[in-house]
Amino acid sequence: MLLGGHTIILLYQHKTRLIKQNRTMFILLFGSICLCYVLAIHDFLYVTEVLDVSSRVWLGFAIPLQLIAIALLLVRQFAKALKDVENVNLSLQEKIKDAETEIKESYAIISAMETEEAVDKERNRIFGDLHDDLGAKLLSLVYKSESTEQKQLAKQAMDGLREIVKHRPISANQYTAPLLAWRTECQQRALEHKAQLQWHQTRITDSYQLPEKINLQLSMVLREALSNALKHGDGKSIRIRIQLRFGHLLMSVHNHGSMFTTEATNGNGKQNMQQRIQNIGGTIRWKGNKHGGCRVIWAVPVRSRSQA
Repeated sequence: MLLGGHTIILLYQHKTRLIKQNRTMFILLFGSICLCYVLAIHDFLYVTEVLDVSSRVWLGFAIPLQLIAIALLLVRQFAKALKDVENVNLSLQEKIKDAETEIKESYAIISAMETEEAVDKERNRIFGDLHDDLGAKLLSLVYKSESTEQKQLAKQAMDGLREIVKHRPISANQYTAPLLAWRTECQQRALEHKAQLQWHQTRITDSYQLPEKINLQLSMVLREALSNALKHGDGKSIRIRIQLRFGHLLMSVHNHGSMFTTEATNGNGKQNMQQRIQNIGGTIRWKGNKHGGCRVIWAVPVRSRSQA
């Protein structure tokens, strides 16, 4: 009885910690020990004849009661473990689904990259064949042309072909700095026509980079505008302005000569220029200069590489 009483006292002293760990287990354990202690006191009083002799020994019921308490605890622990296993299974299923989704997405990305790589290889092959075949024919035409005008046209076609091959789309995120190449080409062509080139850049440097798609379209438009300016002007002076304002690249080509007429700007060249600028979200206009000649102006929304 002393041992049982001591056990009850210890459990009571640590009840807060035990309840925090497992409230149900503490209640069953503490209750069963207290019940056994009460039954033991009853039987002790019965044996010492303090109680009425008509009473009976009750301590024999203590072991079945404790077994029942232990069984209840085991059932409860089993139910809890089963619930935890179900939760783990659900969590595992969710993780498996997430992993499957991630694998599918990764596979789709890899497939897209492989497809894009195959397209790039085929595109590069076509560009290479185009350059080798058509380039050789144009070069032959340059040397075999009898008139100076024919040689210039063939040379311009050769330069255009080289530009297309050079700017073939390799990556949607590829950026280059085209201004130095533009200025060099325009100076060379103006020199060939014995014309003076006035080149002006405002708020933009030669290191400014643009997407390759925009570079190609602007290069073709600038080349066509310069060709028209040299062809329809007086051949003495060409002025090119390039400036960056409010997120737009503004470009213009001016020449001097006869007064501007609408008929002078009609033709496939104008339509091609309009289509190229529209393809990159820009606008283009033709206007007459006050003292004769023509100017073509276009504006294109751009973002530098640092803004992309």
